[in-house]
Amino acid sequence: MPDQMTMIDFPVARTDPFMMPDIYMQLQRDHPICKVRNTVDGQEAWLLTRYNDVRDMLVHPNLSAEPSTPGYPQMTAGHAAAPKRAGDFVFLDDPEHARFRNLLTREFLVRSVEGLRPKIEALIDRLADGMLKKGPTLDLVAEFALPVPSMVICDLLGVPYDDHETIQDLTASRMKLNNDGKKAYGAAEDLISYLDPIVADKEKHPTDDLLSRLAANVAKGVVNHQEVVHMARLLVSAGHETTANLIALGTILLLRHPDQFADLMADPALTAGAVEEMLRYTTIVHATPRRAALADIEIAGHIFRKGEGIIPFTAGANRDPSVFPDPNRFHIRRNPRNHLSFNYGPHHCLGANLARLEMQIVIQRFYRRFPGLAFAIPYDEIPFKLDSLMLGAYSLPVTWNR
Repeated sequence: MPDQMTMIDFPVARTDPFMMPDIYMQLQRDHPICKVRNTVDGQEAWLLTRYNDVRDMLVHPNLSAEPSTPGYPQMTAGHAAAPKRAGDFVFLDDPEHARFRNLLTREFLVRSVEGLRPKIEALIDRLADGMLKKGPTLDLVAEFALPVPSMVICDLLGVPYDDHETIQDLTASRMKLNNDGKKAYGAAEDLISYLDPIVADKEKHPTDDLLSRLAANVAKGVVNHQEVVHMARLLVSAGHETTANLIALGTILLLRHPDQFADLMADPALTAGAVEEMLRYTTIVHATPRRAALADIEIAGHIFRKGEGIIPFTAGANRDPSVFPDPNRFHIRRNPRNHLSFNYGPHHCLGANLARLEMQIVIQRFYRRFPGLAFAIPYDEIPFKLDSLMLGAYSLPVTWNR
């Protein structure tokens, strides 16, 4: 068991994609605030593993989310190499963060997202029809999990879906934990170069889409062209990756828990809670947010000094037994709406409502079309994304009864 003098490297590699390495659980129990060595930049940072401490940290006003802040523990080599980009508001502090985020808040409210339901339902039905014609053995990721959020976000933003493979490749390259900084930074720049003329066209010839509404703010002097391009890059990247991974991992969890899968199919009222449990249990963005102290602060009786790096470990917080009893058990009746998978506080994920809606529709409409849905390969041969900022599966061969 680790003690205060033992320095571990963070993150610790997983052997089971759905389970925290034992050392995290030991730290949570015995040393919930401890020093670790961040493997990306080699610097020491404080790791927080308990739910309440993590939540308090994510709302503290004297902590910075900006990677350029002294002491900030970098997520990937790409983040370390990238310059500060004004429209990339996930990595900005208020008031800049709020200035950009407020331009998008209305677009992702529950009532706004709910208006997309008919389109998403029709899209899922169409993709299911295509799979049934091609099947019964197909890669669920390539044929369904990736196309669903890709088509939705492209339609929402007004970006051509024909270019989705380029977008996906560039996004995936940026997400790799072990990429060198030059390659990851280059992928980000290529995505910006792709989006720049699209945004310019929206400024001149607006249509009924989110990017056009964002671009309209350029003429008003609210934002400039480059800021809109950077916001577009953030939205495109997030929109392609997160829900695709949730669909793949959610399917795997249900197939590994057939009794719960049957209960879910029998009782649609369980759908919303099942999605929350999938989100808690997987914590898709498993690399976790990072912060740097702008002043001396106190959390849970511990003093963090100005310039120290802090890692609020949301994946660990989502397995805190004081908040989620029997946390390593997947249980669709738990309904853990208080999980931290979408972050918390000012940086709570804007796309949370859209991700929830997409996964709920998958459960309600897609699975019922595929009786006897099952793995087409042994579970231990599934290629999981353990080398990425976002947990997922690179492919998921499945089969079903004709």
